[in-house]
Amino acid sequence: MVKEVRELAQAYTEEAINTLADIMQDPSEPAAARVHAADIILNRGHGRAPQLVDNHHFDVMPEAELDKFIRDSLSRLADLSREATGGESPRGKAAKARTH
Repeated sequence: MVKEVRELAQAYTEEAINTLADIMQDPSEPAAARVHAADIILNRGHGRAPQLVDNHHFDVMPEAELDKFIRDSLSRLADLSREATGGESPRGKAAKARTH
């Protein structure tokens, strides 16, 4: 079924690109819509531009500060996990599911 859906979608490729080109070139369209259409066309034709990740501050962060940052981040993730699972850890929930 996935193959059929993909083939159906691919049948509209030329029409979709033409629609995007029409939006991009239509001065009556909002600028945001024109830019978005251009972005989609460029991404399909040339691939996405590489994304630069700014992580240089970790290189100069003192080790103790980095350790604290990691501990705080892991603690926050654990809190979010407990909130999402109603207070039960995902491992505990999975173990309980296997025994029932």
